[in-house]
Amino acid sequence: MTAPYRLIYGDAWEELAKLRPTSADLIVLDPGTSRDFVASRKRTHGPRQGAASIPDRAPWLDAFLAQTGRGAAFSEWVQYMHAIAIEAQRVLKATGNVIFETDVDDSATIRAILDSALGAANFRNEIVRRRGVARPTTRGFPTTTSRMLYYVASQEEAYFANERQEDQHRLLSEIVDQRGMPVGTTGPLLVSSDVWSFPDVAVKSPERLGVRGQDPTTLARRVVRTLSPPGGLVVDPFCGSGTFLAAAHKLDRRWLGVDNEYTAITTVKHRASLLGLGRAELVTVGEPSESTPEEYMSPQEFELRILGELGARPSSLSMREDRGFDGQIFRHVPGRNEPVRILVEVKAWQTPVGRNEVLALAGMLDLQGADMAVIVSRSGFSEAARLAAEDFGTTTIGKSVLPRLQAVDFRAILNHSAPLLPFGPGA
Repeated sequence: MTAPYRLIYGDAWEELAKLRPTSADLIVLDPGTSRDFVASRKRTHGPRQGAASIPDRAPWLDAFLAQTGRGAAFSEWVQYMHAIAIEAQRVLKATGNVIFETDVDDSATIRAILDSALGAANFRNEIVRRRGVARPTTRGFPTTTSRMLYYVASQEEAYFANERQEDQHRLLSEIVDQRGMPVGTTGPLLVSSDVWSFPDVAVKSPERLGVRGQDPTTLARRVVRTLSPPGGLVVDPFCGSGTFLAAAHKLDRRWLGVDNEYTAITTVKHRASLLGLGRAELVTVGEPSESTPEEYMSPQEFELRILGELGARPSSLSMREDRGFDGQIFRHVPGRNEPVRILVEVKAWQTPVGRNEVLALAGMLDLQGADMAVIVSRSGFSEAARLAAEDFGTTTIGKSVLPRLQAVDFRAILNHSAPLLPFGPGA
C-alpha cells in the first residue's frame, strides 16, 4: 500500500484478501452482532457481501454449527467471520495485534473462531467494556458490557506500549466534536486492566455522528496507541463512523478503512476533512463511477457521493436531524473562533432544479444563521434558479468575498472546480 490513508467502499473479506502478507500492525474488527448480519441478509446492504465467494469452511465448523441450531444465516455469519480471521492472521506482521469487539451473546463463538484462525496460544485478553447504565429486566441480570478479544501474531514479538498518565491527559484534551471543535472533556484516567469503562457515545454528545455503533474516541485512541507503533498501519475492515481511523490519524499512524455502507464512507470523508486531509492525500476506492454517475448511482448514493466529495457531514446521520438541507461543511478559518458553517443541499432529480428550490435553501440559510449555502444538481438549473442564487449576494470570510448561495452542477464538484469556498475551490 503506497498511499498512507485509504478508504474502500467494498466487502471486508474481499479487501483483506487483497492486502500483502505481514503488512498490518493492528487490525480492528467490529462487524456488529450476528443478529445484525442475519437482518442484513433480508435487504440490500451495500455493493457486496463477499460470503458467496469465501473459501469452504473448516471441518470443525460443521460440528460446531450443528450444536447451535441457529439456522442458515447464522451459519453464514460464522463462516464469514472465520474467513475474516484467517485473512487477518495472514495480513498481520509478526509484531501485530488484533482487537475484535463483540457483544456478550457472540463472544464465545468469536473466541472459538479466533482460537482456530489465530491460534489459542496467541490469545492475550478478554477485555470487559462497561458501556452504560443497567436497565431493569425480567430475564436475568441486565447486560451493560461488551467484550474486546485481544490476540497477537506472536506472543514473543507483539507490540505493546504501556500507558502513561500524561498520554491519557493529552488524548482527552484533543477530542473534537462533529464541527472539529475541542470538546474539552476531562474524562477519568484509565487504569490499565482488562475491565474498561467506556460508555457508548450519548445521543446528545457533541462527539456523536449518528452512525450506529459509534465507539467513543477515548476507547479508539487507547487501542491504537497501545497496540500499534507510530507510523504503523491500522486496518479497520468494518470502519463505520471512522473513529479508529481518526484515532490512527491523530496518533501518526497510517490507516486503511473498508465498509460496505456508503453512508459510512461519506462519514469517514467528513471526519478526514476535519483532520485536514485533502483529496490528494485520501485515496478512495470502489465508489460509484465518476464519469457516468446517472447510470450507476441511486439517488441516495448520488447524494452521499456529493457530500463525501465536499467533506460534508450528512444531516440524516444526526439523531437531531436538521430539516431542509442534506449536509453541512465545517471549516476553520484564521481569525474566527467558530468554524465556518456551510449548508449543502443535493438534488438527485432527473429534471433541472427550479427557482423555488433555491429560494427554499436561501430561507434555510437565514433561519440557521449559517455562513454560506451550496445547492448541487444532478440535472442542471433553470435560468431563474441561477439568477435567484446570484441575487442572494456575497459574504466576506477572512479576506475572501464569496457568493452566499451557489448553484453548482455536480460535474464541477467531481472535477474539483467548484464550489467557491473560504478554503479553496471544492476543497
